[in-house]
Parts: sequence; structure tokens; C-alpha cells
Amino acid sequence: MDEDGLPNIEPSSNLKLKPGLSSYGKNPPAAQESISKLIDYAKKIVPMSQWKDTPVHVQATAGLRSIPENEAEQVLEEVRNFIENTGFRFERKWAKVISGSQEGINGWMAANYLLGVFSSSSQSEVAPKTTGVVEMGGTSLQLTYVPENPQATDRMRLTEVSISGHKYYLYTHSYLHYGLQAAEKMFQRVNIDIIEENGNPCYAAGYRHSSTGSFNDCMTLVAHMMDKTTQCQYSSCSFNGVYQPPLSHHTGSFIAIENFYYTLQFFKAHDMAGPSNTNNRVVASLKTKGHEFCGMPWTDLSEMYSSVRKDELASYCFAAAYEASMLEHGLGFTHESDVKAVREITGKPIDWALGAVLGEILNMQTGGDEGKSRVLYDPPNSYDMRDQINLDQTNELVSVAEVAGSTTALWYVGALVLFVAVGLYGGWKRIKTQKNMRSRTLLPNVFSRV
Repeated sequence: MDEDGLPNIEPSSNLKLKPGLSSYGKNPPAAQESISKLIDYAKKIVPMSQWKDTPVHVQATAGLRSIPENEAEQVLEEVRNFIENTGFRFERKWAKVISGSQEGINGWMAANYLLGVFSSSSQSEVAPKTTGVVEMGGTSLQLTYVPENPQATDRMRLTEVSISGHKYYLYTHSYLHYGLQAAEKMFQRVNIDIIEENGNPCYAAGYRHSSTGSFNDCMTLVAHMMDKTTQCQYSSCSFNGVYQPPLSHHTGSFIAIENFYYTLQFFKAHDMAGPSNTNNRVVASLKTKGHEFCGMPWTDLSEMYSSVRKDELASYCFAAAYEASMLEHGLGFTHESDVKAVREITGKPIDWALGAVLGEILNMQTGGDEGKSRVLYDPPNSYDMRDQINLDQTNELVSVAEVAGSTTALWYVGALVLFVAVGLYGGWKRIKTQKNMRSRTLLPNVFSRV
């Protein structure tokens, strides 16, 4: 722990497995085999003498949120039954599906922790400026930030988070089905009539008989998924009538993570400075590279990127247009908005799981005492909707970590966070080990990316 009571967590290696928990919706008992592999891995990391003192938390996100609720609960019941007999500390209520809003808060926590915001906050009477986070996974999209001078009526819709002696009023919203892979399927449904008549501009010409490869036309069609005509019943909205405080250059800086970063990485533009007249390098880069990519014939693209799977390669035209449109048209970022795409901060990956771990540790240590570090979990101001979507693959990430100075070992199994998370991301289940060699206290975490 540092002087602010914050744990020190540093990453190390990882191991990939597949599939994830949400793929067992039709066969819940098979989920035990998946979890057993994660438990076996953790047992190799956590000394046997610490098993009984190492709590295991299972937190599922968009993967399990996107299958029928009864199926998700049956999967979790199998997970609970298995973990109870592993020798680790576990309570059945620790295995649950968390809201998309909590998922967003966890990502915000992780980013600002790595930026050192909370480490310096207790030394100042005024809460330091934080960085907002917009995260696009495979199934859902999260936007989380501290609005600029919210009105009293707006503050009622925000979530209070107390860290290192300061209160932060967070706006967070999770858009289920607006993650990259889910949105690509939605795009086909929403625009089916236009595509059948005029062709599909979001795939390079020659990929399919209906592909026309036009970035501008693709941008126009993807905007149809973000309804700006729905009446806003609040002071301001993003799209589909969803409440969102105004974004301006006064709101502060943002980082765009997950698929925003991976798409730009594919285009080798994740370090691209962008035009000198804009702070919003993410949108500028997506548009520049999207125009170039979408306009190339499929034969040229397939030859140029021969090592990339064909269906994955074809989707990058849609990805560039959709991500740029979502930031600009959907969420309201402008060319003045300070937005950067990142994967790591000071060499450490940004994972919602890290924020989840931090929140659990702080709540556990303080008991939620006023004035101390505490994080409100499962915020009441959630607009999340449960719905069904066909998911091809999900993936889990198991993370094991040591926390310097901590007296308690924690192991989280969930979806899309540093605990054990379950979600859709590239069709792989990964096991990630995080370690701080200065301590013998282990913080194992199992989680999936969505």
C-alpha cells in the first residue's frame, strides 16, 4: 500500500484459453470444466497455505448479460457449486452478473489509478482532474467521466465514488449491443433494405457481390444505428434518448480503449498524431485510414494482409466508420475534444478488472467508512437493458496478482474486469498473471473481456 492506502499492482505474463462462460448457456454443467482450468492455474500461483484466505469473486459482464437470464443464472450456479469445493474462500453471492454501469466505473477507476490521479488526491483540498474513459468491447460500449459543473438535477443521475478523501460524481452508461462485433450484426439488420438495393458500402469492393467499399456511405449508414430523433427527456442526451451530460473541451481529456485502440493498431495509426488542427486524434485517424482502406479493392487488401483472417480483414472498413461515427455522431465528441487511443499507461494495461480489484480492496479495508477510500458498486443509476444477442465466441481472462503491503489475498473470477470476467473479445479466453515481487501477498483475478 502507498501512503494513500492504494495497493500497488503490476502486470506480468498471460496464458490464453477458450471459450468463455457465456458459451455454456445451453449446457451449464460444462462451465465447471472451464472454471476448473482457471482454478488449477490459480493453485499453481497461490500457495496452498493461502487458499483458505484467498477470496474468489466471479463477476460476469456483457457476455452473460446478453444471454437469457435463466441461462446465465444456471451457468453461475454451476460455477458456484464448483468453487465451493476448491479450498478457496468463497461465498455464493460473490458470483454474479454486474451491471454495465459498474463495468464502466471499474474501467474509469483503472485508468485514473494508473495515471496516478488518486495517489495525489489526498494531498489537495480540491479533487484533481480526472480522465474520462470510452471503452468499446465486442458486445457493449461504456462511457464514463466526471461532468463539468453538473446541475443539481443532473447530479441525481450521477454515481458518487469516494477515493483518497475526495468525492467524484461520475456519469456512466453502458450501451449493450453497441460493442464492435454486436454492432456489426445490428448494422446488417438495420440497413438490410438499403444494402439489398444499393449494396454494402462497409466492405471493400469485391469482398462479396454486394460490397461497394465507400467510407463516406458507410459512415452515413452506421449513423442510422444511433437515433438522434428520439425525444430527450433530460437536460441533454447522446442518442436513443439516453441521458448524457454535455461534452466540451472543458470536460477534460478522454482515453479510448479496447477496440478503438486495436482498430488503429491494425492501421498502424495508434501513435498517429493526426491533423495539427485537432485534439481528437482518434476520430481524425479513423477517418483518414478508413477512407484509404475502404476504397481499396478486395484483391489488393487480401494480398497486402495475407496473414489476416479474411472475415476479420473485411470488417476493418466497418470498424473504422463505426468507431468514428460513434464518437462523433453518437456520443458528441468534436474535433476540439481531447481524445487519445491507448492500451497501456506507464507500461501497464488498462483493464476494468484492475478497477474492480481496487474497489473491492478499498471497500474491504475501510468498511465503507465516510471520508475514506470507498467505491460504490452496482450504481443505482443504471440504464442497462437485458436483451438477447447471438454471440459467436466469448473469452475469459484470469489474472493473478500480488499487492504490495496488502494483508488479504483476493481472487476474482468474472467477465470483463480484472476479477474473473466473462465477455466477447476476439474469441479467446486468456489467463493473465499480474505480480508485484515486493510482496508475498497474492491477488488472483479471473476475468473476461467483452
